[in-house]
Amino acid sequence: MCNKFFCKLVGFVAVCLVWMCLTGGCSSDSSDSQSLPSQGGGAGSSGGMGGSSGSLTGGNAGASAEGGAGGATDAGLGGGAGQTDSAAGEDVSDDAESDASIEADAGIVCPGCDELLAWDTTQYKHSAYGKLSTSATWDDSYAWQMLNACAGWSIVDGHEGGLGDTLEIGTCNDGVVLVWAYDMFSSVRLGQGWTGKTDKDLAIGSSYQDFVQAYPDYTGNSTTLDVNGYASLSYANGLAIFKNSVLFQLTVW
Repeated sequence: MCNKFFCKLVGFVAVCLVWMCLTGGCSSDSSDSQSLPSQGGGAGSSGGMGGSSGSLTGGNAGASAEGGAGGATDAGLGGGAGQTDSAAGEDVSDDAESDASIEADAGIVCPGCDELLAWDTTQYKHSAYGKLSTSATWDDSYAWQMLNACAGWSIVDGHEGGLGDTLEIGTCNDGVVLVWAYDMFSSVRLGQGWTGKTDKDLAIGSSYQDFVQAYPDYTGNSTTLDVNGYASLSYANGLAIFKNSVLFQLTVW
C-alpha cells in the first residue's frame, strides 16, 4: 500500500501522460515515418528554389543547394540551353533568308545615273550602258528582278509590256530608261537626268556640231539641223534627237 500523498502524485502523473498521448504529444514510429517524406519534400522544394535561382544566375546558386537542388539546377540549365538553341535557330533562319535574297539578286546589275555609254555606230555592233550590254539576251523577267533589287527604278509611263506594248523601266528622273520588246532586252534611252558621257566624251547638252564631228556616219534618214535647232540623226544602231541645237535624247540598241 502506498502513502496517500504518493498515490495521489502517481495518479496525477498517469493522468497527465494519458492526456498528452490523447492530444498528440506522444511520438510513435508511424508518426516519425510519416514526417520524413514531408521533410524530404521540403528539401526538394528548397532544391527547386535553388534550381530556379540557378537558371537565373547560370546554375551556380542551384549547385550549392541540397537534396533535389542538383536536379532543379540541371533542369534550369537545360531550359537555358533550349532558349539558346532557339535563338541560334532564329539566327540561322535569318541568315538563310538573307542568303536566299542574295542568291535571288545574283547577277542583277543596278546602274547609276553617271554610267559611261560605249556606243559603236557601226552596223551590227553592240553598245553598253555601264555593265549593261544591248547584246544581252535577257527576257523581261530581268526587268522585274531589277525593280525588286534596284532602288529608284520604276515602270515608265505605264509601259508594263504585254501584247503590243514595250516594257520600260527607268531611273534618274527617267533620264535612264531600259526597254524590252518582244520579251527581249531591246535598247537604252538616255535624256536629261543622265549625267554620264559617251566614250567620245559627249553628253546630254552637247552641241550639234560637236556631236556630228564625233559621230559623222549618220544615215540618209537623218534630218539636218533646222532653224529652230531641231534635228534627228539616225544611225545603224542608234537615234540622236537635238532640240535648240543641243543633244536632248539618245537611244541606242
